[in-house]
Amino acid sequence: MNINFKGITQKDFDYAFECLEDCKQESAKEYGFNYPYFTPGGNYGQQWWQIDSSLALCGYKWKDRAFAERSLWNFIESQKENGRICLWGADILPGEVAGENFPKQTEEVSSLPKIFDVAYHILQGSEDNELKEATYNMMKKYIDWWFKYRFDENTGLITAVFEETFIPYLNFAGEYAPVDTNVEVYVGCYYAQLLAKELKKEDANALKIRRDNLKTA
Repeated sequence: MNINFKGITQKDFDYAFECLEDCKQESAKEYGFNYPYFTPGGNYGQQWWQIDSSLALCGYKWKDRAFAERSLWNFIESQKENGRICLWGADILPGEVAGENFPKQTEEVSSLPKIFDVAYHILQGSEDNELKEATYNMMKKYIDWWFKYRFDENTGLITAVFEETFIPYLNFAGEYAPVDTNVEVYVGCYYAQLLAKELKKEDANALKIRRDNLKTA
């Protein structure tokens, strides 16, 4: 894959994809998942982390669309009944494997939900209708989770705990009204609305209302 982009050399670009290959976890079942995924790399070991896996797929879909589409099933299958998608691989997973001797996560913690944006763009051009339906349902349930468990009536905004908001330059997590988290949930409502229209779901208008209310707040 060749690029011509100011500030990034072909060597830099190739190295980025080499890093992705190094972080690819093919032995997914050993860590509770049914499909290969990307690890964060470094000291984080071989575990699945939601935000890292999401962002890696965002780039890797240009190299291997089939891999990116398969990896979406990890998000779908690990989603809890209440709609939460786990923060990392020490949660209770489809295979019920915590992995690497970490204790199973008991807190109801999620992650900065980059998956809304990433999943929608992976689906663009996909011919897998089953995946589209399942991804839409995952996104809708995940949005419901944010509005049920993280919505603040006083501000009309989404709150968060650390890892659900992640702005490094602040040097602290803006949990009360985190800008990044609210933007991602807004984006989620927008892309879920587009998918609802494409799949002829009745939820499109309700998603637009949520999106508009969040923007106004």
